[in-house]
Amino acid sequence: MRWEADSFLKWTEYPWWLRWLICLIPIGIAIVLLANGRFMYWLWGIGGVLCLINLYLTWNEILDRFMPRKGHDDER
Repeated sequence: MRWEADSFLKWTEYPWWLRWLICLIPIGIAIVLLANGRFMYWLWGIGGVLCLINLYLTWNEILDRFMPRKGHDDER
C-alpha cells in the first residue's frame, strides 16, 4: 500500500498544466453528470480537494518566482 501512496503524491511534482488537467478531470465528469441529472457529491469533493491543493502549489510557485525566499537561492 505504501508504494501506491508514494506514486499518488508524485503528481504534485508535475508541471502546472498537467496538475491542473489531472484535477479538472473529476470536475469535468461531475459537470457532465450534473447536466444529465445526477449529482455525485463525492466526485465534486475529490475535484474540489485537488483544486485546493493545486491552488496552494501554484500560489507557492508564483511567489517563489517573483519573491524568492531569502536563503533559498542555492536551490535554483
